[in-house]
Amino acid sequence: MAKIRKRTWKSGGKNGREPKEKTAWIADYFDRGKRHIKTFPTKKEAEAWLVTTRGEIGRGVHTPESTSITVAQAGELWIEAGRSRGWSVRRCANTATT
Repeated sequence: MAKIRKRTWKSGGKNGREPKEKTAWIADYFDRGKRHIKTFPTKKEAEAWLVTTRGEIGRGVHTPESTSITVAQAGELWIEAGRSRGWSVRRCANTATT
């Protein structure tokens, strides 16, 4: 099940200033029995993202951000794989750009 919900809260209000009300939209979904959420500034953005995400889940290609690796981590894995084949770092870099 997936849903969009609105979240409001007050922020600030220190030193005699009036707190400001803030709003965010939360896309909430389950994948493989685990709950995931992502926050957006507008309802439209949350809905669009959720439509895309549900399609990815249906096709079996979705990777939640919480389990995704960074570009730096992917680069390290690439270099480690190249070294295990006896390649130099330069050859790994050349292979990545070709």
